[in-house]
Amino acid sequence: MTSKMTIKHLKHNEIDIYLWDNTISRAVNTLPYAFSWYLDAVSPNWEALVSDDYCTVMPLPCKKKMGFQYLIQPLLTQQLGIFSVENITENVIRRFISAIPYRAYELRLNDANTYTRAADVYKNLTLTLNRPYEQLADNYSGNTLRNIGRAKKRQITVLSIDFNRFYPFWTELNEEKYPALPDVIQRICRAAEEHNTGRYYGAFTPDSEMIAAVFTLETPHRIINLLPTSSAKGMQSSAMFLMMDFLLRREALSGKIFDFEGSRIEGVARFYAGFGGENHPYFVIRKNRPKWLVRWLHLKI
Repeated sequence: MTSKMTIKHLKHNEIDIYLWDNTISRAVNTLPYAFSWYLDAVSPNWEALVSDDYCTVMPLPCKKKMGFQYLIQPLLTQQLGIFSVENITENVIRRFISAIPYRAYELRLNDANTYTRAADVYKNLTLTLNRPYEQLADNYSGNTLRNIGRAKKRQITVLSIDFNRFYPFWTELNEEKYPALPDVIQRICRAAEEHNTGRYYGAFTPDSEMIAAVFTLETPHRIINLLPTSSAKGMQSSAMFLMMDFLLRREALSGKIFDFEGSRIEGVARFYAGFGGENHPYFVIRKNRPKWLVRWLHLKI
């Protein structure tokens, strides 16, 4: 594949969406973030690098400011990079990176794009659900077990909910801190529902007050813990511990990967590691990203 592969840069309207999504669904490193519908939600007018047979592809999340075009990782999109139906060698990764047609970028490759020249390596915790729940729970930390017990003692329950319960709860708790996210969340949630990929769960007190919630992306291969959030009462009641336990119990033996989605925040990483999550790092590439340029473009990763 490598020696004969031709890499083409395609503008958004030149991408064959059927071939693109077929490649992502069959890719050895498939991720929900890379499907066309997800990219449309987080990076309208995204472009792409594709091999001539579409067997290997790379989304290019483009933005433009004051006539300056650049690539930046979209919000709520932890990993992108190169996806292929064949094994991805470092030589292929280098060829695709060299083919990026823009002079400035900061992108996060996926955990199958092992790249020794990466500018940074970030932590991501995942857990393969290929064992009975009892065996999964055997790897919970003592702190995790205690917090699950606390939530059960307070009679917290986890139930499926819908967008109309989830979205107001999330925005009330988070909109002030993350003002750019609500519009993106609406687009992702609606698109995920259309593709039967999005799920919502809420944690409730005995008097039916919702104190924690999560939106997950769920495919045949992976469950992504995309948008977890807790109220102050939810944190006091350890509701998110019970929520994660509920999802792992429900999907035990499914063979899916449970993707905790992070984190670079040490306390959050400890929380997910307490469920047996293991680090599968992913890689960051940058070009022409001096601090003055970041300030000028007002880019936030």
